[in-house]
Amino acid sequence: MTEGATSPLPDPALHKSAQEGKKWEAGRWVLPDGSPTYNVERGATNTDQVVKVDWMTYSGWRRYHAECHVCHGPNAEGSSFAPALHDSLKTMDYAVDDLYVYLKARATDALPGGRISADQRADKPKEAVEAEKSCLGD
Repeated sequence: MTEGATSPLPDPALHKSAQEGKKWEAGRWVLPDGSPTYNVERGATNTDQVVKVDWMTYSGWRRYHAECHVCHGPNAEGSSFAPALHDSLKTMDYAVDDLYVYLKARATDALPGGRISADQRADKPKEAVEAEKSCLGD
């Protein structure tokens, strides 16, 4: 999503099934089965406008565009080098939380393609900072 980009709301049934019962837990949004999920806030008067995404979705977007988009395309729709991830993520389990959350938001069309600007992302939760410190040190 380019800065200021808009996209229509995702399919309501798909969005509901992908988000039903989500809650904030340990610094991230999770579904009742414990799998991570996204939180995409849209404008109150212009629901096509993405206002803010949670930290995990933003971090997954950064990770995806640092490596994966080269082969899978900028919007996870595939290329001549690698298959599309946009549709396969509708049913795929996760391994890497932030990448999974970002691609799941793309797969359900909750988040349009393109760039996420700094003012569209939530602050990094303290739990994510602590997890990084435990792996990387201070």
